[in-house]
Amino acid sequence: MNRKNLSLEAGARDNSDIKARFASQCDTFKHLGVADSIRYNWAKHYTHNQTDASARDLADHINKLDVSILILMAESPTTSANTLDVLAFSSNPAIRQAVADNARTRKDTLLLLAEDEDPEVRYAMAENYNMEIDILVILSEDDNPFVKVRACETLARMLGSQAGSFG
Repeated sequence: MNRKNLSLEAGARDNSDIKARFASQCDTFKHLGVADSIRYNWAKHYTHNQTDASARDLADHINKLDVSILILMAESPTTSANTLDVLAFSSNPAIRQAVADNARTRKDTLLLLAEDEDPEVRYAMAENYNMEIDILVILSEDDNPFVKVRACETLARMLGSQAGSFG
């Protein structure tokens, strides 16, 4: 081997080492590979720092990412409300469901998701004890009987526990 090949191999090792260190230092999840961890952290950094970016700009960048990364973004408590607004319009119901479960999601976005076409999204909202009561009331009038019953059960438990805390 000549010196040029040795330096290229050393550079490749250094690059993979840098990626591994970067991935381990960032907000990563064990089930993601290094490349996906880097993409996830880039997306989090990009969307978090784009306070003046339009929804269209955010959507252009977000739509290029893998679904598993988008779900993680929607689940993360550090994802901005603007990013959650964009993710709420995803064609993937699992992403919309994760947005509905995120505590940083704006109320107007939750109201839109309460009328989501996918009953699984609405059902997930109906069983969420952190959901606002007025949204659960809307879900308690849902056309889907499973969503309706689950929202009523969640409301009953929430109101029952509130009544118990006063007594």
